[in-house]
Amino acid sequence: MTRDDPARRNPATALRGTVRHANRRALALKDTVRALTAKGPLSYRLIAERLNAKNIPSPRGKRWSKTTVSRLVTRLKALEVHDLSPDWA
Repeated sequence: MTRDDPARRNPATALRGTVRHANRRALALKDTVRALTAKGPLSYRLIAERLNAKNIPSPRGKRWSKTTVSRLVTRLKALEVHDLSPDWA
């Protein structure tokens, strides 16, 4: 961060940027998750296994786990229920 970086002056600004990024990433994966579950519901563990098999990195660039899938699904549901844009923060 530079000295004049707004995130350095205001932590809330940094948090909003992080939330926006997470929202955009979740929406980018929405169709992939839907395709994986098209034939019926799957456990978070099975979704994680299939995302890993497709070499799709988790938000931190690592392998998917049932916890990261759970967080992704929760975020997608929140965005749908509240009809929010990815820029909402």
